[in-house]
Amino acid sequence: MDEDNTRRLILAIASAKYTQICSGEYETVRLKQVFAQSQPMEELDASLLQTSVSSIYIKSDRMVQIHLKNNQVIERGKLE
Repeated sequence: MDEDNTRRLILAIASAKYTQICSGEYETVRLKQVFAQSQPMEELDASLLQTSVSSIYIKSDRMVQIHLKNNQVIERGKLE
């Protein structure tokens, strides 16, 4: 077995698999890890918001949309 060819093949396969991972999948895994390490809080954590949220929309007095960095949208409240 030729070690150099084997090493090149392994690196080529790893590279191909790495390029197939979309950023959304990576962000989802990253966010799961971030949220798993977080404790319930009574006040907003600016650092957690900065690392996990891309935008927050207030649609009405009772409706809030949070857009996470993995493009997931969380909605809470009721539209009037």
